[in-house]
Amino acid sequence: MAENKRKRCQNFTFDEKDKLVKLMNTFKNVILNKKTDGTTNQAKNEAWVNLCTRFNSTGTTARSKESLMRVWEKMKTDAKLYKALSKSSHNGTGGGPSCVKTDIILEQVSDLMGRACTGITDCNTRNVENIENNDVGNNNDIAPTLSSPTSSQFIKSTPIWKRRRPIIKENKDKAEVVSTLCGGFKDLNSKKATVEDLKIKMLEEEIKFKRELYQLQLETARKELEIKTEVCNQLKGMCFIYW
Repeated sequence: MAENKRKRCQNFTFDEKDKLVKLMNTFKNVILNKKTDGTTNQAKNEAWVNLCTRFNSTGTTARSKESLMRVWEKMKTDAKLYKALSKSSHNGTGGGPSCVKTDIILEQVSDLMGRACTGITDCNTRNVENIENNDVGNNNDIAPTLSSPTSSQFIKSTPIWKRRRPIIKENKDKAEVVSTLCGGFKDLNSKKATVEDLKIKMLEEEIKFKRELYQLQLETARKELEIKTEVCNQLKGMCFIYW
């Protein structure tokens, strides 16, 4: 049993972590790709092999590809915790400076992750603590960089929806707001009905005007026809007398 137990590796130093982050910046387009198809996974594996080769070419302690992958995953988790603590501390001070100590390595990891590094909520801190405890037994070559946050550090921050919506505490205020909104909708509906009635009246008046104009045009045409008929009769009479 003692022979099958995994041998403890040396902890990563600050310089080694800094070197890993700088090398990750070179291969980030491949390793941080969200796709998981066969071609992408093969490219990621090749990138990790190249990264491991370049990492061991300038160091005194040889690190395996799996060790580098584990420490990178640990650094990503710590970066999310670091961002969550920084945000919580920033909100707790009313927008003032954060009380969390600046970590250069985790700042670089956060920049590499971009929008993916948005911090994690309190419900995930227990999972993170379990991961750290498992890493102590399974992967002792990774040194912890952050202390586990407490639930109070996350509860201090005001939820986004509370910041954007007015908080109505009493039922009376709620009833007034609801009645005001309902009254506004009723006024709007009544105005729409008035506009529709005006449109109908305008259409009726337009139809009536067109009918009267049509009758006048018919009457004018009838008068013109009578005049032309009378002129023709007179011309016929004159021609008969002449002949």
